Formats: sequence, C-alpha cells, structure tokens
Amino acid sequence: MGVGYLFLPRLRAEAEAKRLGYVGRPVGVHERGRLIALNAEAEEAGLAVGMRLRETHVITHDVLLIQAQEDRYLPCWREVLDVCAGHLSIIEPAEVGRAFFDTAGPWQPEEILGNIRTTVEHATGFTCITGGGPNKLVARIAAEVAPGHFVHPDTAQRFLAPLPLSYLWLADQADLEHLQALGVRTFELLQEVNTLSLTEHFGARAERLKEWARGIDLTPVEALYPPRWVEARLVFEDGTCDSLRVEAGLKRLACDLSIQLLGRGESCRRLSLSIDGEEHPRRERAVPLKAPCYREGDLEIHLRRLVRDMGIEGKIIALEACGHDLCRTAHTQLDLFARRLPGSRRRAQAQEVVAHAQARFGDTSVVLGATVEIPRRERVLTGYTPSPPGRGLG
Repeated sequence: MGVGYLFLPRLRAEAEAKRLGYVGRPVGVHERGRLIALNAEAEEAGLAVGMRLRETHVITHDVLLIQAQEDRYLPCWREVLDVCAGHLSIIEPAEVGRAFFDTAGPWQPEEILGNIRTTVEHATGFTCITGGGPNKLVARIAAEVAPGHFVHPDTAQRFLAPLPLSYLWLADQADLEHLQALGVRTFELLQEVNTLSLTEHFGARAERLKEWARGIDLTPVEALYPPRWVEARLVFEDGTCDSLRVEAGLKRLACDLSIQLLGRGESCRRLSLSIDGEEHPRRERAVPLKAPCYREGDLEIHLRRLVRDMGIEGKIIALEACGHDLCRTAHTQLDLFARRLPGSRRRAQAQEVVAHAQARFGDTSVVLGATVEIPRRERVLTGYTPSPPGRGLG
C-alpha cells in the first residue's frame, strides 16, 4: 500500500505552445508579473520559474510570454486525468497539474510510477514527473527531490532528515518562517527538537509538526476522479402521458448510463430517478442495489421499479437517472504481464493478480485479460471462481 504523486510542471506552457503552434520554441506563462510555467526550450534559454518579467528580456528576447488563463488549461488537465483513470482506481486531483493516486496493486510501486509517467507523456505530450511514498506528504516530496523514486515506509524518516523545511508543503508559511527564526532549518532538526519546547511556540500545532517531520501523514487518498456518478436526462417535448413513451425513455436512460459505466469500467451501487411533471413538482427516489450494476437490461428493470413505486400520474416533462457509489467492475480486463515471462511465471503472476483483484473488488468472479505468447499471440481471458474450493485458474 502506498501513495503516488503526479506533477506536470510544464503543463501551462506546453498547452500554450500546442494551442499557438509554437512547439519547439521557448514559451513562458506569467501571472502577477512573474513566470509560473516554462516549456523545455524556455528553460534551456536560461529562464526559471519565479523570475520577474523584466528580468527575462535581459536573458533572451526570443521567448513568447503569455498571461495565464486557467480555463484554457483545464481541458488539458482533464485529458491527463482521463488517461490516468484508465490505469488507476483511486485518483485525487489536488490542483491543475498535480494529483495523488493509490499505488496498491500486484506490481512494484516503482513500476507503477514509471508506467504512469510514460503513459501520460506518450498519450498527451505533456512532461510528467512522478514520485511515491507511504503517504501524501512523502510522495510529493519524493517527486520533487527524487523523481521516479518510491520512498518505502521504513526509510521515510531517513529520506526526509537532510532536506530543508521548505519541502514541508503541509505546513503554513508562517510556521516555516517561525521555525527558521528558531534555527530549525531541516527535517532532522525538527525531528530532534523537544516537543514541549516546540509547544511553547506553536501550541497544539507542535505535535502535528513533529509527525510531519518524521514522515507521518494519515490523510487518505480520496477517489475524486472520475466523478463518482453518471447521469442521463431525457426531455419529452410538450410532456407525455403515454406509458409506452415513458418505457422507451427509461430504456434510453438505461442505455446511456450503461454506455458511460462500460466506458469507465465501473458499476453503480445505487440508482436514482427524478421525474419532472406538468402537474406536480420534481419527485426523486433512489434505491440501493444488491449487487453492483452496469448492464443496460438490469438498469432498465430498476428504473421501471422506481417509476412504479413513485406512482406518478399526469404528464411527464422530463426523466433523469443517476448511478451513484461507483466501483470498479470486476469484468474489466487488466493487463497482467508488462514483460515476457516463461509460462510458469506467467501463471504465478496471474494468481497474484487474481488474488489482488478479488480482494479489491469483493466479487465472486473476476475476469482478467493478458497478452501472452501462445499460438498467434492471442488475447486470452483468464477466469477465476473461488467456489467450489480448490478450483484455480481456468
């Protein structure tokens, strides 16, 4: 179990270069008179993030300087997150260009970090930096200090010890300045300082500062991307009382939800339906599902039951269905083998992945996909059913 950190330091500058067809030439993005992002060409020209605009002209006149506009970078950032969502189950965007993710899985954390970086750069063209550790605090610092490195829990305190406290990104700037004034300038010094002495200056925050200095951060990574619901809406022009049209509408809503869920490789555990009527205000009802659901037919059955339970009479103006509490769908194919391995090792690795998938999804059946070297190098589906006992890979 660990946390990964994704950072796109050149996102804004590279996005502007793409938009303007300025690829291969130096581009800088500025805000409030200072540079906040540069592409590789601008860095090679000698510019640096944080530099004042008037200083840039002393170094080079060839750079294209653009005022930052965050609304232009959000689509690029969502493109990156969509790529990550195809490979990661838990993603927590922190801000544009920065996100945490869960590295739990059958592969080594360093492999996950390297694969995510390579995949993002290949799919989007944006420069990507990754790092990892036992928690969010250490993961972000690792990405900044040792890109691509995963700091294991037993080495976290030793890894942080020599670093200046400017890397303690969780702390308030005022507290960091206060520590500097007290002569506490590194993680190691903060680890060694007496807690009672620290309390005199920082009160209740002292214990938290000590925990951070030792690399302790209990903040979990939250699954915030993709949004944890899917929705579909259908409007009837002039309204309708025709039960056949309503049933056709429910079928269409179920189809739309199913397409979204299949595209995300997820299922919903709760379903809600809202009905706007001409003679009554909006009414809404939700139902928890006994098993995670993504199939069109199953969704349609649940929606019909909701309509029947709500007992709506009169003209219906609009229907809106939402699938909530999304989870990974066990049927989704996973790439088992990143490297070519002998048959016995492939089987052993498949067993490991199946065990992990079963624990993660909590389903009675898991289907996994892998490209393996068998006749014609076909894609083979490997199924595993935990009951009856003793049955293994089929």
